[in-house]
Amino acid sequence: MRDAPIDKNTSAWLDVMRGGAAQAVLLGHLYQLFFFGSHGGPESQLVMLIHAAIIFVSRYSHEAVIVFFVLSGYLVGGPAARSLMSGQFSWKEYLPARLTRLWTVLLPCLVLTFALDMVATNFGTGLYFLKEWASIYPRDWVRADTWSLERLFANAAFLIRVEKPMFGSNISLWSLTNEFWYYVTLPAIVTVFIGGKAQRIFSAFALLSVAYVIYRLHNLSPGFIAGFGIWMLGAILHRISARKSAPYIALALLLTSGCLLWSVAPNPETIAHDALIGAATAGVIGLARFVPARGFRAIGRFFAGYSFSLYAIHLPVLVLLFSFDPLTAIDRPYGGYDLLRFIGYAVATNLAAMAFWFAFEKRTASVKRALRGTLLLSGSRGPNGI
Repeated sequence: MRDAPIDKNTSAWLDVMRGGAAQAVLLGHLYQLFFFGSHGGPESQLVMLIHAAIIFVSRYSHEAVIVFFVLSGYLVGGPAARSLMSGQFSWKEYLPARLTRLWTVLLPCLVLTFALDMVATNFGTGLYFLKEWASIYPRDWVRADTWSLERLFANAAFLIRVEKPMFGSNISLWSLTNEFWYYVTLPAIVTVFIGGKAQRIFSAFALLSVAYVIYRLHNLSPGFIAGFGIWMLGAILHRISARKSAPYIALALLLTSGCLLWSVAPNPETIAHDALIGAATAGVIGLARFVPARGFRAIGRFFAGYSFSLYAIHLPVLVLLFSFDPLTAIDRPYGGYDLLRFIGYAVATNLAAMAFWFAFEKRTASVKRALRGTLLLSGSRGPNGI
């Protein structure tokens, strides 16, 4: 299975969106952690204005995850749909490639989360921070099983919130479970009807697994199902992007969703809001190839390169930093120095993500090639096999 080529201009804008979305998630969580205890207000009018700017760029972390879903659908679901339609889809190529992409980052991330959390809670104020100070963690988050092997294995097996909650301080990992099962659902639905015997058996098992995941999510199931629809927007857009009608469809998506967003703006956590953000994102992607990227290409490529690593590790890094910051748990007015600290936290977390990318994520392509070569030598593939 080969991915369909994406023109360079669209690719550049996709990089900008990926990099920007990862930074939005970081800034959103950093803001919630950093300013939770500063109840005294700003020291000056200038500090208040800068703080207002920080609020503006830090309020879209949830929307950024929706952007990631659409991008994933476009980059993964679209090529998968192409292979399915051409009869060239192979589980034997597709699934290991997807697992390698996720596990190359996720598995070392879980180990790093444990290591950083242990340092933060045993040598710093991390335990107090997680239990009493951090607004994004429930009060009972730090329990006996927060760092248990059961949670570790559930997170590694993409059963987050299905069998166990997120591992340690890393509550961002829930979206990886969604991503993985979205990867599985699209080809499973198609090949269970049109695949060879082996594919049909495997796809039936995959769909039963998806049904189990949906059942176990309980009240989170509607959001999971809606997320798959949002993911599919990207996959569908990939299939129509080369047609003459594509820009008109994309423009209609962007304008319609943009207008409707005003009506649901007071309730940003609703499924309707997420669907409109997804539609708007699909519209932006559809129009991207008609807007020259020019000077954004280099900066987009840079920030997109380690965006997955940044998303995966930013919370345990932040918890560690806060655990050794003596100013963390002090209620007082905040000033210019605190805003510089905020920027310093963001820069330090980005640097940590770059180091993590260099150590692990950078190896993804070589691991994929090695695994693919091993699997191709081990047996047949194609529409009649798995």
